[in-house]
Amino acid sequence: MLISLLSLIACSSGPQMDDNSLEAVDLAGDIVVDEQDVAVAGVLDASAGADEGDWTLAIEDATWTYHSPSHVDFSTMAGDSVAVTTQFNYSVSGGLVISDDAGPRFTSSSTASEDGSTAFGHAVWSRGDVIGHGVVQKRIDNEVQKVQFTDVVVTTDDGDVTMLPGEPATVIIDGESWRLTVLAAYLAVNSEKSKCGAPDILSVEAVRTEEDAGPALQRTSGLFAPVGGCG
Repeated sequence: MLISLLSLIACSSGPQMDDNSLEAVDLAGDIVVDEQDVAVAGVLDASAGADEGDWTLAIEDATWTYHSPSHVDFSTMAGDSVAVTTQFNYSVSGGLVISDDAGPRFTSSSTASEDGSTAFGHAVWSRGDVIGHGVVQKRIDNEVQKVQFTDVVVTTDDGDVTMLPGEPATVIIDGESWRLTVLAAYLAVNSEKSKCGAPDILSVEAVRTEEDAGPALQRTSGLFAPVGGCG
């Protein structure tokens, strides 16, 4: 009976696999100072940082630094009139939405409770099936988080598309072309004795663009996958 139970558990978590996550989103600025949601409208200034994916975004006196794991090119939005909204989160990096008169233009979220509704007004992505189990390295030396990796189901105008982290895809949402990238998707496996375990992660970046989605991406060397803390 014990052997059968162990086999069932192993089967339900899928095969052992390496971490397939890109690095974590890094959003800082007013969101850190105020620890609340921020909404600002005006002309966007976007300056690229020294490392790929690093940007400084500003509207008048509001400034944010943002690291895009999927290498979104924010220079295409520089000089445009937009609305920037951020969603503060204690457990994971905060969410970011940039919109213009035509609707959402960019959205980023790392919390498993977000499904695209904040930007699009309806659910766009959801967690799919468990595809394997393994560990994600924490920022603390030699500590890891046990996880069950999953795929992600994206609802497009042409039907559902199943996606994996690091594989950008062009999808049509509400009649517009989007480059959507799953950054990380897993269920955290916490100890039963843990008073406050790590949260599940479903991290996505999407940008409205006609450009090709480009090749598969890998996590930048030296950077860590998203691992949330107690909220």
